[in-house]
Amino acid sequence: MLVLTLPAPTAHPAARPGMLLFTIAMLGLGAMFTLAPRLRTPAHSHGAMLGAAAGTLLGVSDVANKALFHVAAGGPVALISSPWLSLTVLAGGSALAASGRAFQERDAVPVMACASTAANATAMLGGIAVFGDSLSGGAFLSGLQIAAFTLLAGAAVLTVSGRERVAVEAAAVTA
Repeated sequence: MLVLTLPAPTAHPAARPGMLLFTIAMLGLGAMFTLAPRLRTPAHSHGAMLGAAAGTLLGVSDVANKALFHVAAGGPVALISSPWLSLTVLAGGSALAASGRAFQERDAVPVMACASTAANATAMLGGIAVFGDSLSGGAFLSGLQIAAFTLLAGAAVLTVSGRERVAVEAAAVTA
């Protein structure tokens, strides 16, 4: 549904002033996901939370990279001196570290489900908030896109909770 309802491509403007606010909010969300294991969240969700942190940070890196693309038109000096380069590298490196730790915590499937959902949600929000990208042209198609993404996000959550429920039921049967 998401692919079939994509709008026609348009020229992307450079980053808007909302980039700073978006970046701060998403880095805060990534930090919250990273700290979740220390905030007494259930142990079975630690890997998924770290996966969500990795995805959020990767999404921030993607948005910063898009801003960096526009800066690159100014030449190599503009590219190297841009704060978006530092943000791209820092957020991407942090995403890699969070991802590695997430895979040490839990099974790969829930970690990847949460990481990919968070990365896509962050990148889409960044496209809308920072660059003025839009969903489909009409209200119906935009609603369809939002519904499709909601289903994907719900599937990621069910992947995490479903695996735990199966493990609990299996333990009850063997006991």
